[in-house]
Amino acid sequence: MTTLQKIDRAVFVANQATEDDITTPVFTEFRRASGQPVKTVSYTQSAIVDSSGQAPDQVYDNFELNAALESEFSDGSVEYLRRAIHGTTTLVDVTSTTIASTSSGFDSGAANAFANLEVGDYFYISGFADADLNTWHHILVKADDNIVVTSTTPASVEAAGESVTVYSRKTTSGKVRYYDIVQERIDTKYQSFYNGAIDTASISIGESGIVGMSLGYVFSKKLDQETAIAGQTDGAEDLSNSYSAAVNVKGFFANGVSQTCKIKSMNFEINNGYSSDSAAGCGDKVIAKNSINAQATISARAQKATPFAWTNLSENQTDTSFAAWMQSKAGDQDIVIAMDRCKVTDAVLTDGDVFTTSDFTAIAQGSTNQDTTITIYTNY
Repeated sequence: MTTLQKIDRAVFVANQATEDDITTPVFTEFRRASGQPVKTVSYTQSAIVDSSGQAPDQVYDNFELNAALESEFSDGSVEYLRRAIHGTTTLVDVTSTTIASTSSGFDSGAANAFANLEVGDYFYISGFADADLNTWHHILVKADDNIVVTSTTPASVEAAGESVTVYSRKTTSGKVRYYDIVQERIDTKYQSFYNGAIDTASISIGESGIVGMSLGYVFSKKLDQETAIAGQTDGAEDLSNSYSAAVNVKGFFANGVSQTCKIKSMNFEINNGYSSDSAAGCGDKVIAKNSINAQATISARAQKATPFAWTNLSENQTDTSFAAWMQSKAGDQDIVIAMDRCKVTDAVLTDGDVFTTSDFTAIAQGSTNQDTTITIYTNY
């Protein structure tokens, strides 16, 4: 007899085209630290009294299909995050020689570079002669589809002439229903759960260490077999490095202004509020989501000159936006995770052995500028 070991277990994920469609799925191995899909069965205790004093029967009552998966953030994690927020993606990709930087923002001439961007959005610029302009920017004011004012003054004023690109692959939170198959494999034994949706997700950016990611799935069905799905194949494995706070985290923003070296850590939590529905005599579940909730727990260096900067936001009920910027090891893939309109709560000054931090929670609200609560931006 061979004893099962942790290294014998693997979890794979495949996207479904539609509900109940498990035709020829293409799986990608999940970069699993822990977790697996599970069917949890519940029982109701019989009220019948046994005259001999024995324990009552446990009568089968219900079941739940879930998966709690722990991982580390990598290049391939972005797609999970888009699906977690049930997002709708809009691509802005405008290249023109009429784009100029100004003393307050950018002017794209007649290129309409900002037509599909709104106040509060982030966009990535490349192609300017001044390399300091080629970075992420946040829209403070949108005059029209060509002229925007940014939250931070551009590094320099550069006239039009270079071939400049304004780029933003923007995924706004919504209610698009994605379907996934999550499959656990142990040697030649398989468990396949399908019609899955990501109910909860978290991204943990600590002041040091590896950036963590966790996903909580709910499913409506499980295949009654321990064999592979007919026609299933495996796609390319995500071989990218796990992101670290030291290497891959490039900065934080509040209201579009850099808080790098001020904010120490930022942990995002997403909850879609899924519920499952049962019916007598029916072996399947119906699952449906509620409104999304998102928040971030944040720790910042308390500054002696402005010790109450973050607590004042809480006490004055000030709407504030927060974002985190990460970049792949190769430097060619950026992601910005942003919450456009937050209320700051639970803001306190916390003493450590030497340093004092300002710790608080940012609770996201629906944006006043577009239909989103939490938004994912990439430059690829």
